[in-house]
Amino acid sequence: MPDKKLMGFLNKAQDLETRRFKNYSESAKKVINPEGKEVLLFLAKAEKRHLAILKQQFKLLEKSDKIDLSIIVNAPAFEGSVRDRFGNTSGSVQGDINILKKAVTAEEYDVPFYHSLLSKTDNQNAKKLFKILMEEEKSHLDILRKKLHFMEEIQVSMSRRFRPRILLRDLFRAFGKS
Repeated sequence: MPDKKLMGFLNKAQDLETRRFKNYSESAKKVINPEGKEVLLFLAKAEKRHLAILKQQFKLLEKSDKIDLSIIVNAPAFEGSVRDRFGNTSGSVQGDINILKKAVTAEEYDVPFYHSLLSKTDNQNAKKLFKILMEEEKSHLDILRKKLHFMEEIQVSMSRRFRPRILLRDLFRAFGKS
């Protein structure tokens, strides 16, 4: 008899990953910055992979009342240099920043969500599965925060370039004059 409680956890996780996949896919269409778009598409692909893993484990649990981590293909969490490569941008920096802020807020929910599922189950393989997903969500959060920080730096740089008073204010602050 399948563990109904664990099946419920897997369903909740599938719902979460489905929402994240859709959100990142839609947000990627709106972002102007090419590297921001690349990050969001990467995250959409990762969430889609999480969803496939969860569906696979749900079916296995339904049939054999077990979670089998040996069938999970452990693809690297990051492909290429997506994690650290953020180039120049043009267009609506503020719009991109707002989209990335929403993505950060979403990912900040995901880590505790998987931690909660991990603590609510006694199934050791399910614990391992939720821990793997939790760690990947932490890495997603790190990627998003780095990109957001980069975009905010661009915004400040552009503000200084187009508003000399801001540049002067920042220089006075840096050298202790008001």
